[in-house]
Amino acid sequence: MAIQSNIYSTEFGVRSFTSTKHIPTEQHFAVWLQLVSDDSWVQLDINKYDLLNNSAVLEKAPDTSLYKQVEIRVADTPDELTTAPSDITIVAGISIEIEEVASTVVPNITEILQADDNASIATTKASEASTSASNASTSEANASTSESNALSSANIATTQASIATTKAGEASVSASEALASENNASTSASNANDSATKAQATLDEFTGIYHGALATATVGDEGDLYFDTVARKMKVYDGTAWVVAGSSIASIIEDITHIATTGQTEFNATYDVGFAYVYQNGLRLASSDYTATNGTSITLITPAKAGDIIEVVAFGTFEVADTYTRNEVDLNRNKCCIEIMIIK
Repeated sequence: MAIQSNIYSTEFGVRSFTSTKHIPTEQHFAVWLQLVSDDSWVQLDINKYDLLNNSAVLEKAPDTSLYKQVEIRVADTPDELTTAPSDITIVAGISIEIEEVASTVVPNITEILQADDNASIATTKASEASTSASNASTSEANASTSESNALSSANIATTQASIATTKAGEASVSASEALASENNASTSASNANDSATKAQATLDEFTGIYHGALATATVGDEGDLYFDTVARKMKVYDGTAWVVAGSSIASIIEDITHIATTGQTEFNATYDVGFAYVYQNGLRLASSDYTATNGTSITLITPAKAGDIIEVVAFGTFEVADTYTRNEVDLNRNKCCIEIMIIK
């Protein structure tokens, strides 16, 4: 069992947040908000968001004055979602590059400091050599020993100076690598910003078309969509009204039969408007004998009697693709005849 979290800043003002882990059902994920006031986390009511295309789509973007971050938690089982977020580890390309820089530069810091110490030692030894030379003028007996000490100190100074030069070169290489990593990190950040901008533009375009899950929808632009939570249908705006985006029935034909009660006029039936026949006791009624305009029920003009059999036959609507008109068939047939005559 495992929980995967994706954390987003609220500063962009968006209301859709995608999970990198597949979300099986609404019970397998939760949305948490981090308070600006004390950095604590509060869980968002499940009724305040929907699951759409593996993303949590909130009713509205979080108030940045109240919340600083949004976390999408996805679990293998719903029971794992009962505790608040803690110790979340976020891994990003930039953080990896910074760690690589640190791992390259930090070990050389000790060596650089040691080089400085070695240079200081070299200076001290040179001073000792000078003192020895001065003493040689007053003490010939000690001149040989002092000269030997001076030579030894000079050799040490040369060695330490060489070490200092090497370490300085290594430090320069590390600095160059650090600068390259910094430039790469800047490029990655710029690319990430471009991707976020494009993603926001795509989201804005989608949210401008899809109004969401609503009981009713206001007038939109032609081609706009929304999910009717009352009729449980996806609807599209045709320029004048909201209509069902596809056929209301799943098959080619659907038969719904009711036994009427005394004075009953309304009978439930699912159909596409303009594609349904109504029969009363086996006789097909004229369209003027009933109304069928909402796709969910039909209403008789004259109330039925007790025991009347009311039957609604609904036809599924579809479009036929890749067909020829009669004129096209005739033209092709004439063309074939002409070609045959020419071959003969």
